[in-house]
Amino acid sequence: MKGKYTRTKKFRLIFIIVFSLMIIDFIGTSFYYHHVQDFVEGQKQDFKADAAVLFFGDHNAEENDIGPDSKNRAGVALRLFREGKVKNIISVGGYAKDFSEGKPNYMRLYFEKHGVPDSLLFSDSLSFNTITNWREARKIIQRENFTSIVAVSAPLHIYRISGLLDFDTVYFCSYQYRLQTFNDYLRLYADVHHEWISYVLSAIFKGELRNRVVFRYRKFMKRFD
Repeated sequence: MKGKYTRTKKFRLIFIIVFSLMIIDFIGTSFYYHHVQDFVEGQKQDFKADAAVLFFGDHNAEENDIGPDSKNRAGVALRLFREGKVKNIISVGGYAKDFSEGKPNYMRLYFEKHGVPDSLLFSDSLSFNTITNWREARKIIQRENFTSIVAVSAPLHIYRISGLLDFDTVYFCSYQYRLQTFNDYLRLYADVHHEWISYVLSAIFKGELRNRVVFRYRKFMKRFD
């Protein structure tokens, strides 16, 4: 009887610990999300820049097209172009050729379909994470002598990259999350934790080692798509 009572106490203790951690995690996720939303909403809107730097998001492999998140990002860049706030659009996030062939052209095709002249569109085919995205974007910026840019990405991502872009004149722009279904909230929960993991990886791994780790991880995860 005493052994059974001890096991019950241990189970209750484990349950309390796990439940408490879940509550803390939920509160942390909620706080971080609202902090990011405040950051996005507080960004300057009356700007003009030489180019929008658009960071690639998801893609639809079955239809060889950009995914919902990427369309939201592209929609922001397209709106900025039509409003005259940016003159050019740079799309980055092509990955390596043997990893995801064709992705560098997805964004370009999207903008061409919506009437943006090809001469105002730029893209890379080498980058595979946020660090390499920016590295390749800088090459294009320097080559074209752009002096001001606006970074465009998902809200959570734009908050993280705001501390990475070493450029004199840079603005940040994103879209608003539409949280209507349980899956929307579940996706947001997963995205917040993805950002946290990215912060940790950036702190642990540096330089090319970090790039190789991220590349191999994403190549491995692609097997489960």
